[in-house]
Amino acid sequence: MTLLKPTFAFLALGLLLSPAAHADTFAHYAITSTSVEWFEDIHGTIQDEFGSDAALADWTDLVASFSGQAAAFADAVGLPSGGSVWCRLDGEEFYDTARRYFVRRADGLVPDGFLIHGSLDSDTLLLGAYFNGRPILVRLGDSVPAETSTWSGVKRLFR
Repeated sequence: MTLLKPTFAFLALGLLLSPAAHADTFAHYAITSTSVEWFEDIHGTIQDEFGSDAALADWTDLVASFSGQAAAFADAVGLPSGGSVWCRLDGEEFYDTARRYFVRRADGLVPDGFLIHGSLDSDTLLLGAYFNGRPILVRLGDSVPAETSTWSGVKRLFR
């Protein structure tokens, strides 16, 4: 068994912990410009706005990619505190027949009665399931330019 040289190990650890290390992956996500009800065609909305390479984001991928970086990720995609966006969990879009999964930016403040299906970074981001309309969190395809991922206009939806 070959051990990594200490210099390489510390460099790799520094890259993993550095917010800048995640900046490129933040650019692979965006939020739609419109809200969509739980029963509407989410996939059609994604395709219309971001193209055929884009897809509904998965909570499992967010946890794997952005643990320790939840607030920076939310800032990068334009998700304000208290805002929420549709997503999926392990490929599943619905918790039951009428409750679609969503990510809520809670910044540590869990609303009363909120059924937590998942939590990231001390409740900075929560996974819930409900039926109210909201924008969609999108995983952009490789052909989508990074500039597309920062849609600051979403903030007006939460004012």
